[in-house]
Amino acid sequence: MNRKNISVIDKPLLTGDKDFDFLLSCLPFEHQNQTINLSWSCPAWLWNSSFWTVSVKEDNLLPIPLTHRTVVIFMVLYLIIISLAVLGNSCVLLIIGCIKRIKTVTDMYIISLAASDFMIATLNMPFQLYFIVANEWPTGGDAGLFLCKFSNFIQGVSVVASILTLLFIALDRYLVICSTSLAHKYHKQRTAAIIIVLVWGLSIAALSPHLFFQNLDKRIKIEESDGKLVMKGFGYLCAEFYPNEYFSKIYSALMYVLVYLVPIFIMAYSYAKIGHRLWIIKPIGIDSGSSRSHFRIIQRKKRIIKMLLLVVLAFTVLWLPYFTFSLYREFASATDQNFRMRSAILKLIGYSNCCVNPIIYTFLSRTFQNEFIKMCCKNRVIVTSSNYKTDSMKNSKKEGTRETKF
Repeated sequence: MNRKNISVIDKPLLTGDKDFDFLLSCLPFEHQNQTINLSWSCPAWLWNSSFWTVSVKEDNLLPIPLTHRTVVIFMVLYLIIISLAVLGNSCVLLIIGCIKRIKTVTDMYIISLAASDFMIATLNMPFQLYFIVANEWPTGGDAGLFLCKFSNFIQGVSVVASILTLLFIALDRYLVICSTSLAHKYHKQRTAAIIIVLVWGLSIAALSPHLFFQNLDKRIKIEESDGKLVMKGFGYLCAEFYPNEYFSKIYSALMYVLVYLVPIFIMAYSYAKIGHRLWIIKPIGIDSGSSRSHFRIIQRKKRIIKMLLLVVLAFTVLWLPYFTFSLYREFASATDQNFRMRSAILKLIGYSNCCVNPIIYTFLSRTFQNEFIKMCCKNRVIVTSSNYKTDSMKNSKKEGTRETKF
């Protein structure tokens, strides 16, 4: 009996050739000199004619599934982050965006940050969790292609929008504290609204190539059973297909430098100047005969800067490992299971930033604490800026009681 070999072509299985798909689904094949058996029967005429073997390249196979214990750990962590991110950022959007009547410029930027974190938690993380659990993309066809392009596009746009929003928060704080003349001109809600629109527009433009190069990759699904590899049909991966490897490397390097490193350095410089102004030298507008009200203003500014600086540090520390590893992946040839595991862990660490900001606001912003208490408690309370004690709502109108602004 003759044995015939069929080599799978180098390019991914995106041809849509039904006869070719049928042939693969009904023939035993080899992977790295190991014969992969079938999990279902094939037509008798096919077996009676000859014995076939299909040699399959690594790039045409779905990745090896993670262990059950690893999947459970990832699932628990993902669900915790998603729950905290959705709940926390919903509270931020509700409190600052809807309930709070007087909004500052910083409030508008924080709403933009909360919106981007909420979008990642709801429109991207669930699909990434499904891939970890099922080891393949949820579905193929037009629906699967749309989800592939949309979910990854949303992740990129939201992360870039967060970086640029944090950048303009730092520049706005710099103007308010270090350059009052420019602050009178640019520190306005209308200016902030225009900047937010530009930030999201620029983020969409920067990530638009993903809409063209993100695609479904059809691959063969195999499992190990009793020490043998068994074919289980076909599955899909959501992957990037650039025109060539040089385009991918150049695009990734430019995004890393221009959209991540440069904003981080500008923010570091801005907050260094702000810290020098507030803590080292005499702040603008304050002299030796300053009243207690001026002192409270400076203390409030310091509190705001501490909160915003912590937000920037959290974003930088949590996303830096994944961004750096993604850039390294473009220039490295290793694609083994450990490589995939490291990428999944670092991405999860980056995702955790989505639930960190509301926690920071809760502990460091008295305005957010007051609004949250008023929303949750029937007998509303307010924290006074003069003695930090709580009074009931009926006493809130007394002279000397006021809310601390963001």
